[in-house]
Amino acid sequence: SFRFLNRGYFSNQKLQNLPSAEQISFIVPLPLNQLLPLSHHRRDKPQVVLMGKSNANTQSQASDSRPLIVFPGGGIYFWWQAGVVQGLQKRISVDSFDFTGASAGSLSAVFAACGVDMMQAFHLARKLAEEKNVWTRKEGLAGI
Repeated sequence: SFRFLNRGYFSNQKLQNLPSAEQISFIVPLPLNQLLPLSHHRRDKPQVVLMGKSNANTQSQASDSRPLIVFPGGGIYFWWQAGVVQGLQKRISVDSFDFTGASAGSLSAVFAACGVDMMQAFHLARKLAEEKNVWTRKEGLAGI
């Protein structure tokens, strides 16, 4: 279930009971501990932050603006972001969303915007990671 916090929703469970796409203006798929450090919240559990639409229009945000999903960088977060995209694709229509991202997040953004089957992308990424020994490399994903 989602709680409303600072005009934003966050979940401490799986993606369930999502607000409708019309009620969402901003989604940041990132572990909540990196976005909103809340001492009373479990810091090790990934979260999704959904910013609710504001009633007041500003010059930078027209009333008909499309919701935005932002995928921050961080190579290992691709795996989690793939799960978020898959969950969102199953529960709400993301066709009307805009996407942006940095580094590995840009890959998630492109996959989401193009409607890529995220389970297939996940398995392919896992196969490539195993071929490149990502799990045992001292540098991890760096340089790949």
